[in-house]
Amino acid sequence: MEGEEIFTSYTSALLPTFLRRDNLSYSKYFDCDCARCSDPTELGTHLSSLKCTKCDNGIIISSDPLDAEAIWKCTHCEFTLRADALRRIYTVVQVEINRLNAIDSKDLVIQAAEKLLKQYKSVLHPNNAFNTTVRHTLIQLYGRAEGYTYEDLPDILLERKIELCKQLLKVTDVLKPGKNRFRGMILYELHVPIMIFARNKYQYGEIDIQTLKKEFEEVASILSEAVDALILEDPESVDGNIGQIAAGSLQELRDSLKDMK
Repeated sequence: MEGEEIFTSYTSALLPTFLRRDNLSYSKYFDCDCARCSDPTELGTHLSSLKCTKCDNGIIISSDPLDAEAIWKCTHCEFTLRADALRRIYTVVQVEINRLNAIDSKDLVIQAAEKLLKQYKSVLHPNNAFNTTVRHTLIQLYGRAEGYTYEDLPDILLERKIELCKQLLKVTDVLKPGKNRFRGMILYELHVPIMIFARNKYQYGEIDIQTLKKEFEEVASILSEAVDALILEDPESVDGNIGQIAAGSLQELRDSLKDMK
Protein backbone atom coordinates (compact mmCIF):
# COMPACT_ATOMS: atom_id res chain seq x y z
CA MET A 1 0.00 0.00 0.00
CA GLU A 2 1.13 3.57 -0.66
CA GLY A 3 3.12 5.00 2.21
CA GLU A 4 3.97 1.63 3.76
CA GLU A 5 7.54 0.55 4.39
CA ILE A 6 9.03 -1.71 1.72
CA PHE A 7 10.84 -4.84 2.89
CA THR A 8 13.10 -7.24 1.04
CA SER A 9 15.13 -10.33 1.87
CA TYR A 10 18.70 -11.08 0.87
CA THR A 11 18.44 -14.79 1.60
CA SER A 12 15.88 -17.58 1.54
CA ALA A 13 13.06 -16.94 3.98
CA LEU A 14 12.65 -20.68 4.44
CA LEU A 15 16.06 -21.30 5.98
CA PRO A 16 16.44 -21.57 9.76
CA THR A 17 17.83 -18.52 11.54
CA PHE A 18 21.42 -19.61 12.04
CA LEU A 19 21.78 -20.57 8.36
CA ARG A 20 20.18 -17.32 7.17
CA ARG A 21 22.48 -15.30 9.41
CA ASP A 22 25.50 -17.32 8.25
CA ASN A 23 24.57 -16.60 4.62
CA LEU A 24 24.04 -12.91 5.25
CA SER A 25 27.27 -12.56 7.18
CA TYR A 26 29.24 -14.34 4.44
CA SER A 27 27.61 -12.79 1.37
CA LYS A 28 26.33 -9.39 2.55
CA TYR A 29 28.77 -8.65 5.38
CA PHE A 30 26.25 -7.84 8.08
CA ASP A 31 24.75 -9.63 11.08
CA CYS A 32 20.97 -9.49 10.86
CA ASP A 33 19.07 -8.67 14.04
CA CYS A 34 15.57 -8.29 12.58
CA ALA A 35 12.48 -9.28 14.58
CA ARG A 36 12.50 -12.79 13.17
CA CYS A 37 16.22 -13.42 13.65
CA SER A 38 15.93 -12.15 17.23
CA ASP A 39 12.97 -14.41 18.05
CA PRO A 40 13.82 -17.98 19.18
CA THR A 41 10.51 -19.19 17.71
CA GLU A 42 10.98 -17.34 14.39
CA LEU A 43 7.69 -15.45 14.73
CA GLY A 44 5.97 -18.58 15.98
CA THR A 45 6.88 -20.71 12.96
CA HIS A 46 9.60 -22.72 14.75
CA LEU A 47 11.54 -23.16 11.53
CA SER A 48 14.72 -23.80 13.54
CA SER A 49 13.20 -25.74 16.42
CA LEU A 50 13.68 -29.36 17.41
CA LYS A 51 11.52 -31.63 19.51
CA CYS A 52 12.80 -32.52 22.94
CA THR A 53 13.58 -36.22 23.25
CA LYS A 54 13.63 -36.03 27.06
CA CYS A 55 10.04 -34.91 27.66
CA ASP A 56 6.70 -35.18 25.91
CA ASN A 57 5.83 -31.59 25.03
CA GLY A 58 9.13 -29.76 24.97
CA ILE A 59 10.50 -27.76 22.06
CA ILE A 60 14.19 -27.01 21.81
CA ILE A 61 14.90 -23.39 20.89
CA SER A 62 17.96 -21.16 21.02
CA SER A 63 18.56 -19.25 24.24
CA ASP A 64 19.91 -16.38 22.10
CA PRO A 65 19.37 -16.61 18.32
CA LEU A 66 21.80 -13.73 17.70
CA ASP A 67 24.64 -15.71 19.27
CA ALA A 68 25.75 -18.57 17.03
CA GLU A 69 27.29 -20.39 20.00
CA ALA A 70 24.35 -19.99 22.39
CA ILE A 71 22.94 -23.01 24.20
CA TRP A 72 19.67 -24.46 22.94
CA LYS A 73 17.12 -25.20 25.67
CA CYS A 74 13.91 -27.17 26.03
CA THR A 75 10.84 -25.08 26.80
CA HIS A 76 9.45 -27.69 29.23
CA CYS A 77 12.37 -29.43 30.93
CA GLU A 78 16.01 -28.87 31.83
CA PHE A 79 17.44 -30.47 28.70
CA THR A 80 20.01 -28.40 26.81
CA LEU A 81 21.91 -28.82 23.57
CA ARG A 82 25.14 -27.18 22.49
CA ALA A 83 25.12 -25.21 19.25
CA ASP A 84 27.71 -27.48 17.65
CA ALA A 85 25.58 -30.54 18.47
CA LEU A 86 22.56 -28.91 16.85
CA ARG A 87 24.56 -28.12 13.74
CA ARG A 88 25.63 -31.76 13.50
CA ILE A 89 21.98 -32.82 13.59
CA TYR A 90 21.20 -30.36 10.82
CA THR A 91 24.15 -31.61 8.78
CA VAL A 92 22.89 -35.20 9.01
CA VAL A 93 19.39 -34.18 7.92
CA GLN A 94 20.78 -32.10 5.05
CA VAL A 95 22.71 -35.14 3.81
CA GLU A 96 19.43 -37.08 3.78
CA ILE A 97 17.74 -34.33 1.77
CA ASN A 98 20.66 -34.24 -0.68
CA ARG A 99 20.20 -37.98 -1.21
CA LEU A 100 16.52 -37.35 -1.82
CA ASN A 101 17.32 -34.77 -4.47
CA ALA A 102 19.66 -37.22 -6.20
CA ILE A 103 16.90 -39.78 -6.85
CA ASP A 104 15.91 -39.79 -10.52
CA SER A 105 12.55 -41.54 -10.32
CA LYS A 106 9.81 -39.20 -9.09
CA ASP A 107 7.71 -41.99 -7.63
CA LEU A 108 10.69 -43.13 -5.58
CA VAL A 109 11.25 -39.54 -4.43
CA ILE A 110 7.71 -39.51 -3.02
CA GLN A 111 8.29 -42.71 -1.12
CA ALA A 112 11.68 -41.57 0.20
CA ALA A 113 10.34 -38.13 1.17
CA GLU A 114 7.44 -39.55 3.15
CA LYS A 115 9.84 -41.95 4.85
CA LEU A 116 12.13 -39.05 5.73
CA LEU A 117 9.30 -37.09 7.35
CA LYS A 118 8.43 -40.11 9.48
CA GLN A 119 12.08 -40.79 10.31
CA TYR A 120 12.61 -37.35 11.84
CA LYS A 121 9.13 -36.89 13.27
CA SER A 122 10.40 -37.27 16.84
CA VAL A 123 13.43 -35.02 16.23
CA LEU A 124 12.32 -32.02 14.18
CA HIS A 125 9.54 -29.59 15.01
CA PRO A 126 6.66 -30.14 12.53
CA ASN A 127 7.39 -26.76 10.93
CA ASN A 128 11.16 -27.18 10.91
CA ALA A 129 12.80 -25.86 7.75
CA PHE A 130 13.82 -29.33 6.61
CA ASN A 131 10.26 -30.64 6.98
CA THR A 132 9.05 -27.60 5.08
CA THR A 133 11.49 -28.33 2.25
CA VAL A 134 10.40 -31.96 2.00
CA ARG A 135 6.72 -30.99 2.01
CA HIS A 136 7.34 -28.55 -0.81
CA THR A 137 8.95 -31.35 -2.81
CA LEU A 138 5.98 -33.63 -2.18
CA ILE A 139 3.26 -31.19 -3.23
CA GLN A 140 4.96 -30.82 -6.60
CA LEU A 141 5.04 -34.58 -7.15
CA TYR A 142 1.65 -35.74 -5.88
CA GLY A 143 -0.56 -35.46 -8.93
CA ARG A 144 2.32 -35.64 -11.43
CA ALA A 145 4.70 -38.51 -10.72
CA GLU A 146 4.15 -41.84 -12.45
CA GLY A 147 1.73 -43.88 -10.37
CA TYR A 148 0.76 -40.74 -8.46
CA THR A 149 -1.10 -38.73 -11.10
CA TYR A 150 -4.46 -37.27 -10.14
CA GLU A 151 -6.11 -40.14 -11.99
CA ASP A 152 -4.17 -42.56 -9.76
CA LEU A 153 -4.50 -40.85 -6.40
CA PRO A 154 -6.95 -42.43 -3.94
CA ASP A 155 -8.82 -40.11 -1.61
CA ILE A 156 -6.34 -40.70 1.19
CA LEU A 157 -3.51 -39.28 -0.94
CA LEU A 158 -5.67 -36.40 -2.14
CA GLU A 159 -6.20 -35.58 1.53
CA ARG A 160 -2.47 -35.97 2.09
CA LYS A 161 -1.65 -33.39 -0.56
CA ILE A 162 -4.26 -31.03 0.89
CA GLU A 163 -2.69 -31.46 4.33
CA LEU A 164 0.82 -30.81 3.00
CA CYS A 165 -0.25 -27.66 1.17
CA LYS A 166 -2.04 -26.28 4.22
CA GLN A 167 0.98 -26.99 6.43
CA LEU A 168 3.15 -25.07 3.98
CA LEU A 169 0.71 -22.16 3.84
CA LYS A 170 0.71 -21.94 7.63
CA VAL A 171 4.43 -21.18 7.49
CA THR A 172 4.36 -19.18 4.26
CA ASP A 173 1.60 -16.85 5.47
CA VAL A 174 3.97 -15.70 8.22
CA LEU A 175 7.33 -15.73 6.45
CA LYS A 176 6.38 -15.03 2.81
CA PRO A 177 2.93 -13.42 2.96
CA GLY A 178 1.19 -11.57 0.18
CA LYS A 179 1.36 -11.89 -3.58
CA ASN A 180 4.48 -13.86 -4.43
CA ARG A 181 5.12 -16.80 -6.72
CA PHE A 182 6.05 -19.22 -3.92
CA ARG A 183 2.77 -18.73 -2.10
CA GLY A 184 0.89 -18.54 -5.39
CA MET A 185 2.21 -21.92 -6.49
CA ILE A 186 1.25 -23.56 -3.19
CA LEU A 187 -2.28 -22.21 -3.58
CA TYR A 188 -2.36 -23.50 -7.15
CA GLU A 189 -1.24 -26.94 -5.98
CA LEU A 190 -3.91 -26.88 -3.26
CA HIS A 191 -6.95 -26.15 -5.40
CA VAL A 192 -6.83 -29.31 -7.53
CA PRO A 193 -6.96 -32.01 -4.82
CA ILE A 194 -9.71 -30.13 -2.95
CA MET A 195 -11.80 -29.99 -6.12
CA ILE A 196 -11.24 -33.65 -7.03
CA PHE A 197 -11.88 -34.83 -3.47
CA ALA A 198 -15.12 -32.83 -3.29
CA ARG A 199 -16.26 -34.24 -6.62
CA ASN A 200 -15.48 -37.77 -5.44
CA LYS A 201 -17.50 -37.28 -2.26
CA TYR A 202 -20.43 -36.03 -4.32
CA GLN A 203 -20.22 -39.04 -6.64
CA TYR A 204 -20.12 -41.38 -3.62
CA GLY A 205 -23.26 -39.71 -2.28
CA GLU A 206 -21.43 -38.42 0.80
CA ILE A 207 -22.35 -34.77 0.15
CA ASP A 208 -25.23 -33.05 -1.62
CA ILE A 209 -25.05 -30.55 -4.46
CA GLN A 210 -25.18 -27.54 -2.14
CA THR A 211 -22.20 -28.81 -0.15
CA LEU A 212 -20.36 -29.52 -3.39
CA LYS A 213 -21.06 -25.97 -4.53
CA LYS A 214 -19.77 -24.61 -1.23
CA GLU A 215 -16.54 -26.60 -1.58
CA PHE A 216 -16.14 -25.47 -5.19
CA GLU A 217 -16.57 -21.88 -4.01
CA GLU A 218 -13.68 -22.48 -1.61
CA VAL A 219 -11.64 -23.80 -4.54
CA ALA A 220 -12.50 -20.67 -6.54
CA SER A 221 -11.32 -18.48 -3.67
CA ILE A 222 -8.03 -20.38 -3.41
CA LEU A 223 -7.52 -20.29 -7.16
CA SER A 224 -8.29 -16.57 -7.26
CA GLU A 225 -5.53 -15.92 -4.72
CA ALA A 226 -3.15 -18.03 -6.79
CA VAL A 227 -3.99 -16.08 -9.93
CA ASP A 228 -3.50 -12.73 -8.17
CA ALA A 229 0.04 -13.79 -7.24
CA LEU A 230 1.12 -15.66 -10.37
CA ILE A 231 -0.31 -13.19 -12.86
CA LEU A 232 2.39 -10.75 -11.71
CA GLU A 233 5.11 -13.05 -13.05
CA ASP A 234 6.60 -12.83 -16.53
CA PRO A 235 4.06 -14.57 -18.81
CA GLU A 236 6.97 -16.29 -20.57
CA SER A 237 8.16 -17.86 -17.31
CA VAL A 238 6.92 -21.19 -15.94
CA ASP A 239 5.14 -19.52 -13.04
CA GLY A 240 3.66 -16.84 -15.27
CA ASN A 241 2.39 -19.45 -17.70
CA ILE A 242 0.76 -21.35 -14.85
CA GLY A 243 -0.81 -18.07 -13.78
CA GLN A 244 -2.40 -17.75 -17.21
CA ILE A 245 -3.65 -21.34 -17.05
CA ALA A 246 -4.99 -20.75 -13.55
CA ALA A 247 -6.86 -17.66 -14.73
CA GLY A 248 -8.56 -19.72 -17.43
CA SER A 249 -9.41 -22.47 -14.96
CA LEU A 250 -10.84 -19.92 -12.56
CA GLN A 251 -13.16 -18.51 -15.20
CA GLU A 252 -14.35 -22.02 -16.12
CA LEU A 253 -14.98 -22.81 -12.47
CA ARG A 254 -16.94 -19.61 -11.94
CA ASP A 255 -19.05 -20.42 -15.00
CA SER A 256 -19.71 -23.91 -13.61
CA LEU A 257 -20.76 -22.47 -10.26
CA LYS A 258 -23.42 -20.37 -11.98
CA ASP A 259 -24.99 -23.56 -13.35
CA MET A 260 -24.98 -25.40 -10.02
CA LYS A 261 -28.39 -25.30 -8.34
